[in-house]
Amino acid sequence: LLPNVKHLTLRSNGNLCASLGPAPPQGPTLETITLQITKLACAAVSAARLIKSILTKQKERGEWEAFRELVVMNYDHATDKGDNKILKAYNRDEALEWCERREETEDVCVII
Repeated sequence: LLPNVKHLTLRSNGNLCASLGPAPPQGPTLETITLQITKLACAAVSAARLIKSILTKQKERGEWEAFRELVVMNYDHATDKGDNKILKAYNRDEALEWCERREETEDVCVII
């Protein structure tokens, strides 16, 4: 990720296979992450893994207070547009808890 990024938006209708690799000494200090995801896909688990990795690295760098929220939105991959409906917004600690819950429910395919 670019070091000056403050707001990150991820859009997924399937499995995210992204890797951040080794943490740079100074990564981005994100303030918000917006996840646009289809309600019908099991993409929440892989998105949660990626988001958890990003947030954990930010926390380890001592930049946790800068992060404000994770916003989870509906995304309709069939029409390639979302309905802009916010399913849920999570503050910093709730965002990590959301990621952990998604990892625990890998076989269940739920978003919220």
